[in-house]
Amino acid sequence: MGRDLMTFLQETFDVTIVSGDRSRTVPQGVSAVRVPLPARPAVARIWLYRLLAPMLSYRARRQSQLVYSNGAVTTVRCDVTTVHLCHAVAQREATSATRAARWARLAALRLEQHQMRGGAGELVAVSRSVRDQLSAEYGHTAVVINNGVDLRVTRERQERGEGPLRCILVTHDFAAKGISIAIDALALASHVTLTVVGSGDSSSFHAIATQRGVAERITFLGALPGGDIPYHEHDVVLSLSGYESFGLTMVEGAAQGCVVVATDTGVAGDFVNSGAGVVVTREPRDLVRAWSLVSEPSTWHEMSQRARQVAQQFDRSTMHGAYVELFNKVAAR
Repeated sequence: MGRDLMTFLQETFDVTIVSGDRSRTVPQGVSAVRVPLPARPAVARIWLYRLLAPMLSYRARRQSQLVYSNGAVTTVRCDVTTVHLCHAVAQREATSATRAARWARLAALRLEQHQMRGGAGELVAVSRSVRDQLSAEYGHTAVVINNGVDLRVTRERQERGEGPLRCILVTHDFAAKGISIAIDALALASHVTLTVVGSGDSSSFHAIATQRGVAERITFLGALPGGDIPYHEHDVVLSLSGYESFGLTMVEGAAQGCVVVATDTGVAGDFVNSGAGVVVTREPRDLVRAWSLVSEPSTWHEMSQRARQVAQQFDRSTMHGAYVELFNKVAAR
């Protein structure tokens, strides 16, 4: 999203990015201020960015008409801040085992609290759920500009027949995103198959699937480019996270006709409230309940059509136009 924003904004504005991520190529026409950061641990990256970014970006900020933070937790005073993740809520939902990860989350929370005390400027939330979280946690009002998906990516859909319900779950963090929940649910529902896309620990979870007797109904494809993810070959896109600020895979799957079955996070509510999905808890039996609701072909077909329609509101061009309008308004003040 950050690269996409830089690419289209520089058609209207002169853009300078302040970043600690050296692995990303800056789009043509965009200037860069590089903040030297170690690859890990995350807690060191967060606190060094807090220390160095304000100093290294001082000249760029002095020469800028508008300072914008795109998901960064920083002490730099901004005119506009896009919140991709509300750390105050995510911290409560996180299940991290390592001390370094807990410290990193706490550091991000402290910086977020500092921003919300007056340094964030105009707030943008990437979903209605994040907007509601910012209001509940900090009493702040935010405008919603949904993250945008390239809806031009289309594949010929394989319609649902009488066979097993075909589910797909896309993630690189198998533990946090609920792969074990899906495996336990598979053991309770013989009419369902699962495809997992992502670079997580597939060997460990394949062993769990073998122990549960469902290994023949789960396929691990590894990491795939976005355009190659086979949503069109599946009936349901799953999202079983404890926390999602947006839920890109839900939108990508729905745009290609998948019914959304998800925890009440990110944009799941947009699909559920429109009859294009089912909300679940992180309990295997509840997931089985949802599968039974959407498995009948005629029901699935109706929900699939609605899912495609709802996905259209997350078109990338809509996001682009909303940001240009907001930035022009703020810059004119």
